[in-house]
Amino acid sequence: MKKIFLHSFVCAALLLLVQVSAFGQQAKYVFYFIGDGMGINQVRATEIFYGKNLSFTQFPFRTFVTTQSASSWVTDSAAGGTALSTGSKTYNGAIGVDADKNAVQNVAEAAKKNGYGVGIITSVGINHATPSAFYGHQKDRNMYDALLSDLDPAKVDYIAGGAILLEKKGHSNDEQEKALAEKGFTLSRDPKTLDAAACKSSLVVLQPDVEKSKLDYDIDRNENSVALKDLVKCGIDYMSANYLKKGFFMMIEGGAIDYACHGNDFGTMVRETRNMDDAMALALEFMEKYPKQTLIVVTADHETGGLLMSTNGYFLDLEPYKYQKCSKDGINDGLAKLREDNPDGVSWEQFKALYREKLGFWDQIKLSIEEEASLMMDYSSAFTKGRHGGPQDRTLYFSYSRCATNAIKMLDKKSHIGWAGGDHSGAPVPLFVKGPCEKYFYNCLDNTDIPKAIKQSMGLK
Repeated sequence: MKKIFLHSFVCAALLLLVQVSAFGQQAKYVFYFIGDGMGINQVRATEIFYGKNLSFTQFPFRTFVTTQSASSWVTDSAAGGTALSTGSKTYNGAIGVDADKNAVQNVAEAAKKNGYGVGIITSVGINHATPSAFYGHQKDRNMYDALLSDLDPAKVDYIAGGAILLEKKGHSNDEQEKALAEKGFTLSRDPKTLDAAACKSSLVVLQPDVEKSKLDYDIDRNENSVALKDLVKCGIDYMSANYLKKGFFMMIEGGAIDYACHGNDFGTMVRETRNMDDAMALALEFMEKYPKQTLIVVTADHETGGLLMSTNGYFLDLEPYKYQKCSKDGINDGLAKLREDNPDGVSWEQFKALYREKLGFWDQIKLSIEEEASLMMDYSSAFTKGRHGGPQDRTLYFSYSRCATNAIKMLDKKSHIGWAGGDHSGAPVPLFVKGPCEKYFYNCLDNTDIPKAIKQSMGLK
Protein backbone atom coordinates (compact mmCIF):
# COMPACT_ATOMS: atom_id res chain seq x y z
CA MET A 1 0.00 0.00 0.00
CA LYS A 2 2.86 2.38 0.89
CA LYS A 3 4.61 1.56 -2.40
CA ILE A 4 1.45 2.34 -4.36
CA PHE A 5 1.00 5.62 -2.48
CA LEU A 6 4.67 6.53 -3.00
CA HIS A 7 4.44 5.69 -6.70
CA SER A 8 1.29 7.82 -7.07
CA PHE A 9 2.93 10.70 -5.18
CA VAL A 10 6.04 10.59 -7.39
CA CYS A 11 3.93 10.49 -10.56
CA ALA A 12 1.84 13.44 -9.38
CA ALA A 13 4.98 15.39 -8.48
CA LEU A 14 6.54 14.69 -11.87
CA LEU A 15 3.33 15.72 -13.63
CA LEU A 16 3.27 18.96 -11.63
CA LEU A 17 6.92 19.56 -12.49
CA VAL A 18 6.19 19.05 -16.19
CA GLN A 19 3.21 21.43 -16.00
CA VAL A 20 5.24 24.09 -14.20
CA SER A 21 8.04 23.68 -16.73
CA ALA A 22 5.60 24.00 -19.62
CA PHE A 23 4.04 27.10 -18.08
CA GLY A 24 7.47 28.58 -17.53
CA GLN A 25 8.16 28.18 -21.26
CA GLN A 26 5.13 30.23 -22.28
CA ALA A 27 5.89 33.68 -23.61
CA LYS A 28 4.25 36.38 -21.52
CA TYR A 29 5.91 39.38 -23.16
CA VAL A 30 6.38 39.37 -26.94
CA PHE A 31 8.30 41.87 -29.06
CA TYR A 32 7.70 41.32 -32.79
CA PHE A 33 10.14 43.39 -34.90
CA ILE A 34 9.49 43.76 -38.64
CA GLY A 35 12.16 45.43 -40.74
CA ASP A 36 10.16 46.55 -43.76
CA GLY A 37 12.17 45.75 -46.91
CA MET A 38 15.01 44.25 -44.84
CA GLY A 39 16.53 41.34 -46.74
CA ILE A 40 19.60 39.45 -45.63
CA ASN A 41 21.86 41.67 -47.77
CA GLN A 42 20.52 44.75 -45.99
CA VAL A 43 21.33 43.12 -42.65
CA ARG A 44 24.81 41.96 -43.64
CA ALA A 45 25.68 45.26 -45.34
CA THR A 46 24.80 47.12 -42.14
CA GLU A 47 27.14 44.90 -40.15
CA ILE A 48 29.93 45.43 -42.68
CA PHE A 49 29.38 49.20 -42.65
CA TYR A 50 29.57 49.47 -38.85
CA GLY A 51 32.18 46.76 -38.43
CA LYS A 52 30.18 44.85 -35.82
CA ASN A 53 27.26 42.47 -35.50
CA LEU A 54 23.72 43.65 -35.00
CA SER A 55 22.21 42.33 -31.79
CA PHE A 56 19.51 40.27 -33.47
CA THR A 57 21.89 38.39 -35.79
CA GLN A 58 23.33 36.81 -32.65
CA PHE A 59 19.99 35.34 -31.57
CA PRO A 60 20.13 31.55 -31.03
CA PHE A 61 17.53 30.69 -33.70
CA ARG A 62 18.15 31.91 -37.26
CA THR A 63 16.57 30.86 -40.55
CA PHE A 64 14.92 32.17 -43.74
CA VAL A 65 11.27 32.36 -44.75
CA THR A 66 9.50 32.80 -48.09
CA THR A 67 7.27 35.81 -48.70
CA GLN A 68 5.09 35.30 -51.80
CA SER A 69 1.49 36.54 -51.66
CA ALA A 70 -1.67 34.83 -52.92
CA SER A 71 -1.54 36.90 -56.12
CA SER A 72 2.19 37.09 -56.88
CA TRP A 73 5.59 35.58 -56.16
CA VAL A 74 6.54 39.14 -55.14
CA THR A 75 4.49 40.47 -52.22
CA ASP A 76 3.64 44.04 -51.36
CA SER A 77 3.67 45.30 -47.77
CA ALA A 78 -0.09 44.87 -47.33
CA ALA A 79 -0.15 41.18 -48.22
CA GLY A 80 3.17 40.68 -46.46
CA GLY A 81 1.93 42.39 -43.31
CA THR A 82 -1.29 40.38 -43.40
CA ALA A 83 0.67 37.11 -43.69
CA LEU A 84 2.89 38.13 -40.76
CA SER A 85 -0.07 39.14 -38.61
CA THR A 86 -2.75 36.56 -39.46
CA GLY A 87 -0.93 33.53 -40.84
CA SER A 88 -3.05 33.74 -44.01
CA LYS A 89 -2.06 34.52 -47.58
CA THR A 90 -3.90 37.26 -49.40
CA TYR A 91 -3.64 39.27 -52.61
CA ASN A 92 -1.33 42.26 -52.95
CA GLY A 93 -3.00 45.38 -51.59
CA ALA A 94 -5.23 43.65 -49.03
CA ILE A 95 -5.12 44.36 -45.29
CA GLY A 96 -6.33 41.77 -42.76
CA VAL A 97 -8.54 39.86 -45.19
CA ASP A 98 -7.99 36.57 -47.02
CA ALA A 99 -7.92 36.10 -50.79
CA ASP A 100 -11.76 36.05 -50.79
CA LYS A 101 -11.87 39.38 -48.88
CA ASN A 102 -13.07 37.80 -45.64
CA ALA A 103 -11.71 39.33 -42.42
CA VAL A 104 -9.11 37.15 -40.67
CA GLN A 105 -8.16 37.46 -37.01
CA ASN A 106 -4.59 38.60 -36.42
CA VAL A 107 -2.22 37.69 -33.60
CA ALA A 108 -2.67 41.07 -31.88
CA GLU A 109 -6.45 40.62 -31.77
CA ALA A 110 -6.02 37.09 -30.42
CA ALA A 111 -3.69 38.43 -27.72
CA LYS A 112 -6.15 41.16 -26.76
CA LYS A 113 -9.02 38.68 -26.47
CA ASN A 114 -6.91 36.69 -24.01
CA GLY A 115 -6.25 39.70 -21.78
CA TYR A 116 -2.83 40.77 -23.07
CA GLY A 117 -1.94 44.38 -23.70
CA VAL A 118 -1.34 45.27 -27.36
CA GLY A 119 1.12 47.82 -28.71
CA ILE A 120 1.84 48.76 -32.34
CA ILE A 121 4.81 50.96 -33.23
CA THR A 122 6.16 52.13 -36.59
CA SER A 123 8.52 54.72 -38.01
CA VAL A 124 6.01 55.55 -40.76
CA GLY A 125 2.24 56.20 -40.71
CA ILE A 126 0.15 54.36 -38.13
CA ASN A 127 -2.41 53.49 -40.85
CA HIS A 128 0.27 52.40 -43.32
CA ALA A 129 0.26 48.80 -44.57
CA THR A 130 2.27 46.94 -41.93
CA PRO A 131 0.92 48.52 -38.72
CA SER A 132 -2.68 48.48 -39.95
CA ALA A 133 -2.35 44.75 -40.69
CA PHE A 134 -2.32 44.26 -36.90
CA TYR A 135 -5.69 45.96 -36.32
CA GLY A 136 -7.39 46.60 -39.68
CA HIS A 137 -9.48 44.64 -42.17
CA GLN A 138 -9.92 46.32 -45.56
CA LYS A 139 -9.78 45.19 -49.17
CA ASP A 140 -7.41 48.00 -50.18
CA ARG A 141 -4.34 49.32 -48.32
CA ASN A 142 -4.99 52.82 -49.68
CA MET A 143 -8.26 53.11 -47.77
CA TYR A 144 -6.49 55.10 -45.04
CA ASP A 145 -9.68 56.56 -43.56
CA ALA A 146 -11.33 53.16 -43.29
CA LEU A 147 -8.20 51.65 -41.77
CA LEU A 148 -8.05 54.41 -39.19
CA SER A 149 -11.71 53.71 -38.42
CA ASP A 150 -10.69 50.11 -37.66
CA LEU A 151 -8.33 51.38 -34.96
CA ASP A 152 -10.12 50.99 -31.64
CA PRO A 153 -9.14 50.98 -27.92
CA ALA A 154 -10.79 47.58 -27.68
CA LYS A 155 -8.09 46.25 -30.04
CA VAL A 156 -5.03 48.39 -29.35
CA ASP A 157 -3.79 49.88 -26.08
CA TYR A 158 -0.79 51.76 -27.42
CA ILE A 159 -0.02 52.83 -30.99
CA ALA A 160 2.79 55.13 -32.09
CA GLY A 161 4.31 56.27 -35.35
CA GLY A 162 5.35 59.12 -37.56
CA ALA A 163 1.97 60.28 -38.85
CA ILE A 164 -1.66 59.68 -39.64
CA LEU A 165 -1.88 59.15 -43.40
CA LEU A 166 -4.64 61.11 -45.13
CA GLU A 167 -6.68 59.50 -47.88
CA LYS A 168 -8.06 62.62 -49.54
CA LYS A 169 -6.85 66.12 -50.14
CA GLY A 170 -8.64 68.64 -47.98
CA HIS A 171 -8.69 66.38 -44.95
CA SER A 172 -6.67 67.39 -41.93
CA ASN A 173 -4.98 65.70 -39.05
CA ASP A 174 -7.31 67.65 -36.75
CA GLU A 175 -10.29 65.68 -38.07
CA GLN A 176 -8.52 62.36 -37.65
CA GLU A 177 -7.20 63.16 -34.20
CA LYS A 178 -10.66 64.27 -33.06
CA ALA A 179 -12.12 60.97 -34.27
CA LEU A 180 -9.51 59.02 -32.29
CA ALA A 181 -10.19 61.08 -29.17
CA GLU A 182 -13.93 60.41 -29.48
CA LYS A 183 -13.15 56.69 -29.48
CA GLY A 184 -11.31 57.02 -26.18
CA PHE A 185 -7.69 57.40 -27.24
CA THR A 186 -5.39 59.91 -25.56
CA LEU A 187 -3.12 61.51 -28.17
CA SER A 188 0.34 62.94 -27.58
CA ARG A 189 2.76 64.62 -29.98
CA ASP A 190 5.68 64.90 -27.58
CA PRO A 191 6.98 61.37 -26.81
CA LYS A 192 10.24 62.62 -25.32
CA THR A 193 8.50 64.27 -22.37
CA LEU A 194 5.45 62.01 -22.20
CA ASP A 195 4.91 60.07 -18.99
CA ALA A 196 3.44 57.03 -20.69
CA ALA A 197 3.26 55.09 -17.42
CA ALA A 198 0.78 57.63 -16.03
CA CYS A 199 -1.65 57.21 -18.93
CA LYS A 200 -4.52 54.89 -18.08
CA SER A 201 -6.48 55.16 -21.34
CA SER A 202 -5.40 53.80 -24.71
CA LEU A 203 -2.59 55.96 -26.06
CA VAL A 204 -1.66 57.30 -29.51
CA VAL A 205 1.80 58.87 -29.83
CA LEU A 206 2.98 60.78 -32.92
CA GLN A 207 5.91 63.01 -33.76
CA PRO A 208 5.35 66.79 -33.32
CA ASP A 209 5.48 67.81 -37.01
CA VAL A 210 2.07 67.20 -38.61
CA GLU A 211 3.47 67.87 -42.09
CA LYS A 212 5.71 64.80 -42.08
CA SER A 213 4.57 61.36 -43.24
CA LYS A 214 7.19 59.45 -41.21
CA LEU A 215 9.84 59.88 -38.55
CA ASP A 216 13.01 61.63 -39.70
CA TYR A 217 15.59 59.27 -41.12
CA ASP A 218 18.31 58.55 -38.60
CA ILE A 219 20.85 60.26 -40.87
CA ASP A 220 18.70 63.44 -40.98
CA ARG A 221 17.82 63.54 -37.31
CA ASN A 222 18.26 66.71 -35.23
CA GLU A 223 17.56 67.67 -31.61
CA ASN A 224 13.85 68.05 -32.38
CA SER A 225 13.47 64.69 -34.11
CA VAL A 226 11.73 61.68 -32.63
CA ALA A 227 13.49 58.32 -32.96
CA LEU A 228 11.94 54.86 -33.17
CA LYS A 229 13.55 54.03 -29.83
CA ASP A 230 11.66 56.98 -28.24
CA LEU A 231 8.37 55.39 -29.27
CA VAL A 232 9.49 51.96 -28.08
CA LYS A 233 10.53 53.37 -24.70
CA CYS A 234 7.10 54.95 -24.28
CA GLY A 235 5.49 51.66 -25.25
CA ILE A 236 7.47 49.64 -22.73
CA ASP A 237 6.74 52.20 -20.01
CA TYR A 238 3.03 52.08 -20.82
CA MET A 239 2.86 48.28 -20.94
CA SER A 240 4.96 47.87 -17.79
CA ALA A 241 2.57 50.13 -15.89
CA ASN A 242 -0.64 48.58 -17.21
CA TYR A 243 0.03 45.01 -18.37
CA LEU A 244 3.01 43.64 -16.48
CA LYS A 245 0.84 41.07 -14.66
CA LYS A 246 -1.25 40.06 -17.67
CA GLY A 247 1.50 40.26 -20.29
CA PHE A 248 1.67 42.10 -23.61
CA PHE A 249 2.31 41.83 -27.33
CA MET A 250 4.13 44.58 -29.22
CA MET A 251 4.79 44.87 -32.95
CA ILE A 252 7.60 47.29 -33.87
CA GLU A 253 8.17 48.16 -37.53
CA GLY A 254 11.33 49.67 -38.96
CA GLY A 255 9.29 51.07 -41.82
CA ALA A 256 11.82 53.61 -43.06
CA ILE A 257 14.23 50.85 -44.12
CA ASP A 258 11.82 50.17 -46.96
CA TYR A 259 11.54 53.87 -47.87
CA ALA A 260 15.33 54.12 -48.17
CA CYS A 261 15.54 50.95 -50.27
CA HIS A 262 12.83 52.14 -52.65
CA GLY A 263 15.01 55.21 -53.16
CA ASN A 264 18.14 53.03 -53.58
CA ASP A 265 19.71 55.07 -50.78
CA PHE A 266 22.27 52.70 -49.28
CA GLY A 267 23.81 55.12 -46.75
CA THR A 268 20.38 55.90 -45.32
CA MET A 269 19.31 52.24 -45.34
CA VAL A 270 22.19 50.97 -43.20
CA ARG A 271 21.54 53.68 -40.64
CA GLU A 272 17.83 52.80 -40.54
CA THR A 273 18.63 49.12 -40.02
CA ARG A 274 20.89 50.05 -37.12
CA ASN A 275 18.15 52.40 -35.92
CA MET A 276 15.81 49.43 -35.50
CA ASP A 277 18.57 47.55 -33.70
CA ASP A 278 18.95 50.52 -31.32
CA ALA A 279 15.24 50.29 -30.54
CA MET A 280 15.65 46.56 -30.00
CA ALA A 281 18.20 47.26 -27.28
CA LEU A 282 15.28 48.43 -25.11
CA ALA A 283 13.48 45.12 -25.64
CA LEU A 284 16.68 43.28 -24.72
CA GLU A 285 16.96 45.35 -21.54
CA PHE A 286 13.39 44.32 -20.68
CA MET A 287 14.29 40.71 -21.44
CA GLU A 288 17.12 40.85 -18.89
CA LYS A 289 14.48 41.47 -16.19
CA TYR A 290 12.16 38.70 -17.40
CA PRO A 291 14.38 36.27 -19.37
CA LYS A 292 12.13 33.22 -19.09
CA GLN A 293 8.98 35.05 -20.14
CA THR A 294 10.16 37.40 -22.91
CA LEU A 295 10.18 36.43 -26.57
CA ILE A 296 11.77 38.57 -29.30
CA VAL A 297 11.06 37.77 -32.94
CA VAL A 298 12.73 39.65 -35.81
CA THR A 299 11.89 39.31 -39.51
CA ALA A 300 10.90 41.29 -42.62
CA ASP A 301 7.84 41.42 -44.83
CA HIS A 302 9.93 41.33 -48.03
CA GLU A 303 13.22 42.51 -49.52
CA THR A 304 13.26 45.84 -51.35
CA GLY A 305 15.53 46.98 -54.15
CA GLY A 306 17.39 43.78 -54.94
CA LEU A 307 20.50 45.00 -53.12
CA LEU A 308 23.80 43.80 -54.59
CA MET A 309 27.11 43.82 -52.73
CA SER A 310 29.97 43.93 -55.25
CA THR A 311 29.10 44.94 -58.81
CA ASN A 312 32.54 44.72 -60.41
CA GLY A 313 34.73 41.82 -59.40
CA TYR A 314 35.33 40.59 -55.87
CA PHE A 315 35.44 44.00 -54.25
CA LEU A 316 33.41 46.05 -51.77
CA ASP A 317 34.34 49.34 -50.10
CA LEU A 318 31.67 51.07 -48.00
CA GLU A 319 33.98 53.86 -46.81
CA PRO A 320 32.43 56.57 -49.08
CA TYR A 321 29.05 56.25 -47.29
CA LYS A 322 30.68 57.32 -44.02
CA TYR A 323 30.90 60.84 -45.45
CA GLN A 324 27.21 60.94 -46.37
CA LYS A 325 25.62 63.39 -43.91
CA CYS A 326 22.00 63.33 -45.09
CA SER A 327 19.56 61.13 -46.95
CA LYS A 328 18.77 61.35 -50.64
CA ASP A 329 15.71 63.29 -49.50
CA GLY A 330 18.01 65.70 -47.68
CA ILE A 331 20.04 66.32 -50.83
CA ASN A 332 16.81 66.86 -52.73
CA ASP A 333 15.66 69.41 -50.12
CA GLY A 334 19.08 71.10 -50.19
CA LEU A 335 18.88 71.56 -53.94
CA ALA A 336 15.39 73.02 -53.65
CA LYS A 337 16.56 75.43 -50.95
CA LEU A 338 19.47 76.57 -53.12
CA ARG A 339 16.99 77.45 -55.84
CA GLU A 340 14.66 79.19 -53.37
CA ASP A 341 17.44 81.22 -51.74
CA ASN A 342 18.98 82.25 -55.05
CA PRO A 343 16.15 83.26 -57.41
CA ASP A 344 18.62 84.99 -59.74
CA GLY A 345 20.62 81.84 -60.24
CA VAL A 346 22.68 79.22 -58.41
CA SER A 347 26.39 79.21 -59.12
CA TRP A 348 28.54 76.12 -59.71
CA GLU A 349 30.45 76.94 -56.53
CA GLN A 350 27.24 77.00 -54.48
CA PHE A 351 26.25 73.64 -55.98
CA LYS A 352 29.67 72.20 -55.13
CA ALA A 353 29.46 73.54 -51.56
CA LEU A 354 26.25 71.56 -50.98
CA TYR A 355 27.84 68.35 -52.22
CA ARG A 356 30.96 68.97 -50.18
CA GLU A 357 28.94 69.40 -47.00
CA LYS A 358 26.43 66.58 -47.51
CA LEU A 359 28.48 63.94 -49.35
CA GLY A 360 32.13 64.77 -48.82
CA PHE A 361 32.76 65.22 -52.55
CA TRP A 362 36.12 66.75 -53.53
CA ASP A 363 37.37 66.73 -49.94
CA GLN A 364 37.08 63.24 -48.40
CA ILE A 365 35.94 61.65 -51.68
CA LYS A 366 38.15 62.46 -54.64
CA LEU A 367 36.43 62.80 -58.01
CA SER A 368 37.82 62.00 -61.42
CA ILE A 369 37.61 64.43 -64.32
CA GLU A 370 34.79 62.34 -65.78
CA GLU A 371 32.85 62.34 -62.48
CA GLU A 372 33.15 66.09 -62.08
CA ALA A 373 32.02 66.57 -65.67
CA SER A 374 28.98 64.41 -64.93
CA LEU A 375 28.09 66.57 -61.93
CA MET A 376 28.50 69.71 -64.05
CA MET A 377 25.97 68.31 -66.51
CA ASP A 378 23.53 67.68 -63.64
CA TYR A 379 24.09 71.22 -62.38
CA SER A 380 23.47 72.64 -65.83
CA SER A 381 20.23 70.70 -66.33
CA ALA A 382 18.85 71.82 -62.97
CA PHE A 383 20.08 75.39 -62.53
CA THR A 384 20.89 77.10 -65.83
CA LYS A 385 18.53 79.79 -67.12
CA GLY A 386 15.14 78.47 -68.12
CA ARG A 387 15.50 75.27 -66.11
CA HIS A 388 13.06 74.46 -63.31
CA GLY A 389 14.77 71.76 -61.32
CA GLY A 390 15.69 69.57 -64.27
CA PRO A 391 14.64 65.95 -64.78
CA GLN A 392 12.90 64.13 -61.92
CA ASP A 393 13.03 60.49 -60.86
CA ARG A 394 9.89 59.04 -59.25
CA THR A 395 10.05 56.23 -56.68
CA LEU A 396 7.15 54.58 -54.84
CA TYR A 397 6.99 57.28 -52.17
CA PHE A 398 8.91 60.33 -53.39
CA SER A 399 10.10 62.28 -56.42
CA TYR A 400 13.78 63.23 -56.63
CA SER A 401 15.82 65.65 -58.69
CA ARG A 402 18.04 63.74 -61.12
CA CYS A 403 20.91 65.61 -59.44
CA ALA A 404 20.18 63.87 -56.12
CA THR A 405 19.73 60.47 -57.78
CA ASN A 406 23.01 60.71 -59.70
CA ALA A 407 24.96 61.86 -56.64
CA ILE A 408 23.85 58.77 -54.68
CA LYS A 409 24.59 56.56 -57.68
CA MET A 410 28.12 57.98 -57.70
CA LEU A 411 28.58 56.78 -54.10
CA ASP A 412 27.22 53.37 -55.10
CA LYS A 413 29.64 53.08 -58.02
CA LYS A 414 32.65 54.01 -55.89
CA SER A 415 31.59 51.46 -53.25
CA HIS A 416 30.59 48.70 -55.72
CA ILE A 417 27.01 48.66 -54.47
CA GLY A 418 24.19 47.93 -56.90
CA TRP A 419 20.41 47.69 -56.99
CA ALA A 420 18.28 45.50 -59.22
CA GLY A 421 15.54 48.13 -59.16
CA GLY A 422 13.35 50.28 -56.94
CA ASP A 423 10.66 47.74 -56.10
CA HIS A 424 10.30 44.63 -53.96
CA SER A 425 11.95 41.34 -54.82
CA GLY A 426 10.82 37.78 -54.21
CA ALA A 427 13.91 36.89 -52.20
CA PRO A 428 13.46 35.01 -48.88
CA VAL A 429 13.95 37.11 -45.76
CA PRO A 430 15.69 36.30 -42.48
CA LEU A 431 14.04 35.26 -39.22
CA PHE A 432 15.74 35.62 -35.83
CA VAL A 433 14.24 34.41 -32.54
CA LYS A 434 15.32 34.63 -28.90
CA GLY A 435 13.45 33.58 -25.79
CA PRO A 436 11.18 30.79 -24.56
CA CYS A 437 9.38 28.58 -27.07
CA GLU A 438 12.05 28.83 -29.77
CA LYS A 439 11.10 25.25 -30.67
CA TYR A 440 7.85 26.50 -32.19
CA PHE A 441 9.81 28.39 -34.85
CA TYR A 442 11.85 25.43 -36.10
CA ASN A 443 9.13 24.60 -38.62
CA CYS A 444 8.86 28.16 -39.95
CA LEU A 445 9.33 27.88 -43.72
CA ASP A 446 7.00 30.67 -44.83
CA ASN A 447 5.99 34.06 -43.40
CA THR A 448 2.56 32.66 -42.51
CA ASP A 449 4.21 30.25 -40.07
CA ILE A 450 5.57 33.05 -37.88
CA PRO A 451 2.31 34.37 -36.33
CA LYS A 452 1.19 30.79 -35.78
CA ALA A 453 4.39 30.10 -33.84
CA ILE A 454 3.91 33.28 -31.82
CA LYS A 455 0.37 32.25 -30.92
CA GLN A 456 1.63 28.84 -29.80
CA SER A 457 4.30 30.53 -27.74
CA MET A 458 1.69 32.68 -26.01
CA GLY A 459 -0.84 29.90 -25.60
CA LEU A 460 -3.35 31.61 -27.92
CA LYS A 461 -5.91 29.98 -30.18
